[in-house]
Amino acid sequence: MSLTTEKTLSRSVPRIAQKFLNNIIESLPARVAVLDDQGRIIGVNSAWLGFLCENGLSENSFELGDNYLQLCREGRYFCDKNGSKAAEGIESILAGDHDSFYMESPCQSRN
Repeated sequence: MSLTTEKTLSRSVPRIAQKFLNNIIESLPARVAVLDDQGRIIGVNSAWLGFLCENGLSENSFELGDNYLQLCREGRYFCDKNGSKAAEGIESILAGDHDSFYMESPCQSRN
């Protein structure tokens, strides 16, 4: 194998892996937002976007790279104190203090 071929493969493998992961996330019926280790949104699936739109927000209510933890604390996606609770739970995972976090928001959706 030539050096050029190795370089081409090393660039294409991450793209193939990324596409594979994106397809998996998109296939899930659950609403998924993928965050980096700082809490920034690096990807979402159609179900997540659909939920935003069904509840009076638009796809323009966030941008990739926005800090989801901050948006939660601002109450952008949750009612009353639930945004802070969500942010704290996610931070506990990012810090390695917990392996999982679960909560249901009592906020009533329009649908």
